[in-house]
Amino acid sequence: MTMMTTMMMKMRSDNDDVPKLVASIMVAIPGLTLRSGFAYLRLRRKAHQNSKTMMSSMIQEGIPEEYAKRLSEAYAADMSIRKLMKGLGVSRP
Repeated sequence: MTMMTTMMMKMRSDNDDVPKLVASIMVAIPGLTLRSGFAYLRLRRKAHQNSKTMMSSMIQEGIPEEYAKRLSEAYAADMSIRKLMKGLGVSRP
């Protein structure tokens, strides 16, 4: 075989792998999306529970109830999927 024939065969085999790669990514995306979504919901629930604990602790320590409530609500609301992904190193171009 000539070098050109070998290169053409290699290119053909590389091109055959592209549909397989695309198909495997398409199969993996729904599972990844579901797992990420459930992880995000667990984090939100935990943040909400922790904000309630934080509010009651602040009230016990003498911080005015309204101020403690605003701080704990801000803590619970600060959880966003964009911040989570950015923290993991995933960002939009």
